Amino acid sequence: MSPVFITLFFFFYFANIILTPIQKRAFLKIAMELVKIDNLFHCNEVNVLSLLEKELDIQADDVEMIHYISLSQAIAVLKQLDRE
Repeated sequence: MSPVFITLFFFFYFANIILTPIQKRAFLKIAMELVKIDNLFHCNEVNVLSLLEKELDIQADDVEMIHYISLSQAIAVLKQLDRE
């Protein structure tokens, strides 16, 4: 299954949920990690990440903060959505 497909699936899954800024950054972190899995960046993958940034209203400073979040921290943040 391609990282683009997985990313789009998660996007549509979370589309009806109002996310906090931290949750948005966690979501984008996971999407970025999925894209980096094969160590190749394809045009459509970059386009999906750009679309997610736009749809989630993520600013440049938010993207910078994403680099300080580990994948396990991002997953933990989104796991909290199950409890809310």
